[in-house]
Amino acid sequence: MHLNPFAISGLLGAILYLPIFLFVLFQGKTNLSRIFSLHLFTGFWWGIGAFCVGINTNQELASPILKFAYSGVLFISATFYHSVHELTKSKNKLLLFATYAQAIIFLCLLLAGKLITNVDLIFNCLWFRVHDIAFFISAFFWIITCILSYIILFNYYKKCYPTERKQIIALFIAALGVASGSTNFLATAGLTYPWGNFFVPIHMLGITYAILKHQLLNIEIAIKRSIVYSIIIALISIFYFIMVFTFEKLVQGYLGYKSFMLSILAAFLIGIIFIPLRNRIQCLIDKIFFKATPTEIAEENEYLRREVAQAEKMKAIATLASGMAHEIRNPLTVIQTFFDQLPAKKDNPEFMRQLNTLVGKEVGRINDLVSQLLEFAKPSPLSLQNTNMSRLIDDILKLLHNQLTKHNITLHTTYDIPSTLTIKADPNKLKQVFLNLFLNAIEAMPTGGNLTVSAILNSSIPKILEVSISDTGCGIAPEDLKHIFEPFYSKKEKGTGLGLAIVKGIMEDHKGKVSVTSTLGQGTEFILEFPLSSHMDTTSQSHT
Repeated sequence: MHLNPFAISGLLGAILYLPIFLFVLFQGKTNLSRIFSLHLFTGFWWGIGAFCVGINTNQELASPILKFAYSGVLFISATFYHSVHELTKSKNKLLLFATYAQAIIFLCLLLAGKLITNVDLIFNCLWFRVHDIAFFISAFFWIITCILSYIILFNYYKKCYPTERKQIIALFIAALGVASGSTNFLATAGLTYPWGNFFVPIHMLGITYAILKHQLLNIEIAIKRSIVYSIIIALISIFYFIMVFTFEKLVQGYLGYKSFMLSILAAFLIGIIFIPLRNRIQCLIDKIFFKATPTEIAEENEYLRREVAQAEKMKAIATLASGMAHEIRNPLTVIQTFFDQLPAKKDNPEFMRQLNTLVGKEVGRINDLVSQLLEFAKPSPLSLQNTNMSRLIDDILKLLHNQLTKHNITLHTTYDIPSTLTIKADPNKLKQVFLNLFLNAIEAMPTGGNLTVSAILNSSIPKILEVSISDTGCGIAPEDLKHIFEPFYSKKEKGTGLGLAIVKGIMEDHKGKVSVTSTLGQGTEFILEFPLSSHMDTTSQSHT
């Protein structure tokens, strides 16, 4: 067996690709993971093929072996493009078809003996030189497919979620391995030794990092020791072959030893260092893949909190929309009534004047309702602006008018605050706060009751605006009261336990507080405390 650097690099690639290929194949449950496993298999195929090319010394076997190796290479770029296509949810199926079509066409040419007809020796050790133009045309398509894949990834990176960006960055690091591997085409032209093949495993390591650290394929790592031992075996194998190859001729020249003796010595040394090596790699794997920094944990928690808040908001919107249907139906009824009378009264100036006035008014009312719903549904970061609290509360209560009527709930509002009082707040976020609390109150009074909303300036703390929301519903048990702001804590049959946790989070974002008092069987009161803006009017308003 003629062991040279190219053969070692191929064996290194095969050893590293095999465990991650098997892991993704058996652990992945998604279509993306199945496609990606094919891509990893093509990398393993090339590693085996490169090893066979490297150790071959028979000219007659050179062409068949290189054909075997290159048949895997043809599909490396196609399967990678397919993986990117699936990851980015691309709609361009024609381009996907084209990438596989060119790979299949060149494979057919390869099997027909048209792609590689003759192979020459380069650097007196490697049967790798190819003269066929068709081969280099296939190399051109291979490189173009890879470049196109990374262009699509880059465009996706600019618009994806922050957590996904870390996955994409890892894939771009993996691109270094692809770029190094592409230099093998220069070697087939006899221009340089294929040293770039040593860096092909960077591609696999980047993908592994994205899978293990950032759940690229949505694979949860449950048993990490198997991964650790696979890596240890790979590293030990690499160490063994490099030791044998690097020192064999040097030591042989001085001592005249046999290769078998050095193999025994290498195995003995590896046995001595195996235990500390295993422990060090265990710590390294834990540090890199399984221990997030406080900053990463905080970023992930914030991202999940925003996602949960938006999901809870959409749930509230579904309830809100059912009530809005009634609010929209009323102006539509008015418009329909006037248009039914239009043929008979079209020559009546007074009727036409009323028609123009009322239709415009009712259409504007519908537009306002729909605009409020769309604005509320739109996800957005915290945006503080001067917000009139009493007006904001009234807007939400108007949208819930049908829900209150349906459940026989009497509404009482008292705003003992200046009519133009504003606070620095995000109106959309506060709408979600009040909507959650109002809907909770309605659910607590299924057969009717009283909902009281009041707003006052706290006399003991002048810079605090207090908003009270109280109901005469079923109340909350004392043992549950201390847990109601905890995420996923709910005693409702279909409750998520997220609504009040989101309320608390939004209030904290506004530097405010939320507190609750409740008596089982009598009702519940939530008190929201907001810091005030510096400018306010002095006019008060109160109504019931």
